[in-house]
Amino acid sequence: MHIQYLKEFRFLFLMVLLTSGFAFAGAADLSSHEAVRVLVEINNIRKRHNLQELITESSASVSAVIHSQELEGRQTLSHWGLDGSRVTERYRAAGGTGLRAGENLGAGDSIDSIIDAWMQSPSHRNNILNPDWFSAGVGHLQTDGGRIILVVVFNNSRWEQTSIRIVGSLVEIEGYVILSPGLFPEKIFFSVDGNDISPIFAALSGSDRIRVHFEISQPAEWESDRIAAIPLFVTESGESHQTDLLFFPPL
Repeated sequence: MHIQYLKEFRFLFLMVLLTSGFAFAGAADLSSHEAVRVLVEINNIRKRHNLQELITESSASVSAVIHSQELEGRQTLSHWGLDGSRVTERYRAAGGTGLRAGENLGAGDSIDSIIDAWMQSPSHRNNILNPDWFSAGVGHLQTDGGRIILVVVFNNSRWEQTSIRIVGSLVEIEGYVILSPGLFPEKIFFSVDGNDISPIFAALSGSDRIRVHFEISQPAEWESDRIAAIPLFVTESGESHQTDLLFFPPL
């Protein structure tokens, strides 16, 4: 079987969310200038503390937008979803691959006042200045009364997938691995059926990421029609850390 450029599995998760009753409102536009400005302000703070800038991740953005809409409807701030979910569950349900996620919530008259309040709160400040975060998404919504609701979902994902291609029993996966500031990874690999699989191609792309191309045999989970969960590891300073868990559907 030859399937070219399957859509990322996160899209399947998103469709589940949408068909389960979630909808996007114009007030919480993923591409809004306000949402972009929030991340710019957070990155300015991180740069002043010599931390890497966060990149926008679509799964984190979807998770943040959906939760901001729910909070507006409930007229309250809560890290718990109506379904009992927490931020990591919502982030992963939206297709996120990072192992951990954090969340800042705020309501106020302006973006600046909310971020200022976060920096005065130890837990919120720690999220903004957490060196383990690599990506984030912003949910920005303005209520009918003019109040602003902000949701920022942080995560430690270092993987940005561009395509998956299946040719016979071979799986070709392409994407980018985000670099840690001042560090170049000694090794990047998937763990598949107990084997470490290194990329067959890797090249620096800009100053903050490496483009990689993997070729792997179909995971054993696919043979039993199960979703394959493939961990991604990055080795830096002699230590290997799992950063992401990728999900791929069976054929």
